[in-house]
Amino acid sequence: MIQRIQTIWLLLAGVSGALMYKLPLWNYTLENQPKKAYYAPESLLLFILIVVAALLAFATVFLFRNRSLQKSLCLLGTLLSVTILILEFFRVEDMKKSLMPVANIWQPGALMPVLMIILFMLAHGAIRRDEKLIKSLDRLR
Repeated sequence: MIQRIQTIWLLLAGVSGALMYKLPLWNYTLENQPKKAYYAPESLLLFILIVVAALLAFATVFLFRNRSLQKSLCLLGTLLSVTILILEFFRVEDMKKSLMPVANIWQPGALMPVLMIILFMLAHGAIRRDEKLIKSLDRLR
């Protein structure tokens, strides 16, 4: 289980999802006020999706005996990560319109969904390679 590369990719995807909880997504400064940060838990829907995606990544590691389900869950994780990225973008853009910040900048937490997409896709590819290898070994028997 641990010696397979998709385990590493899935664990890293789960860790990057967990990091979104602590890392700021966006920093902004309002007129005559100190700099503030926007975190993912401030939006309930965004927070729930992040928790589900991170738990999905960790749970998928233990489904190594059922590769087809593991592949499907990797695609679901990718879809969830894309949804998180889109929701995060629209939430920040909405806040920009309503708050009218003097200065704003995206933070490292905003890149975590992109990293999760990449890691879920890498895990999916590794699982697919494992399936091909096992099918080729079955043909040799």
